[in-house]
Amino acid sequence: MKKYTSEQLIKAILENPKEGRKEWMIDIISKAGESNSNNKQHQFFSQDNRPIEIYSNPVIDQKLDYLHNNPV
Repeated sequence: MKKYTSEQLIKAILENPKEGRKEWMIDIISKAGESNSNNKQHQFFSQDNRPIEIYSNPVIDQKLDYLHNNPV
């Protein structure tokens, strides 16, 4: 999921003619990719996986709120 999503997001950034921050964003994810031997070009998502057990509806709501409100 992360590979496909990051490829699509990078493609969308590069192909959007109205995106004024294009070079800035690509530069950041390219520099992050240079410091990681698992990537060939870009590092869009963090490398580690820390699974969290979702054990109740309040925890589900908390995680969904984080995803929807995260400015990154």
